[in-house]
Amino acid sequence: MNNYVELIEALNRITEAVSTHSVLRDFFSTFLATVGSIAAVLAVEAIKERFFAPRREFKQLRKRVNILLGSYSRFFTNQIDCKERDNPMVARYSSAAESLREMAMELSTFTVDAREKQYCGITVTNILEASELLIGLSNSFFTPYGCPDDNTNQKNREASAAIKELLGIDPKKGLCYT
Repeated sequence: MNNYVELIEALNRITEAVSTHSVLRDFFSTFLATVGSIAAVLAVEAIKERFFAPRREFKQLRKRVNILLGSYSRFFTNQIDCKERDNPMVARYSSAAESLREMAMELSTFTVDAREKQYCGITVTNILEASELLIGLSNSFFTPYGCPDDNTNQKNREASAAIKELLGIDPKKGLCYT
């Protein structure tokens, strides 16, 4: 019984020393504050990654589409004949068509990874439709062998306008309005 009383007294002395000793209390308060700060930073980063990064990526994609449509409109509204292989412009036309096709694939890939139903007020369905129109536009830089189609230029202008509308690009200013 004597050992039991001594054990209780020793535990009481330890409890008293720990409760009055400010170093341990300061350590635990600092430790908990640090853990809380790290958790807050991680939560903010997770929110930024989940909500803001995809919006930023979409805005960059939309801006690149606008730039490509503006710079390559001279090609898809003035097609050249496929049979003109000696024409030095064929390589430039092919490069421009390939750039539009790659842009269409980037838009399409963006929708595959999409977590939301819309970005900046533009639905994922509209983004996919714009991607499909870009593919069609990239395929119409050339006219079939010796058969120019006068309606193609107008169709390409309409497709370009539809892409801009689907992605929320102001056709008058050339700026994104959402």
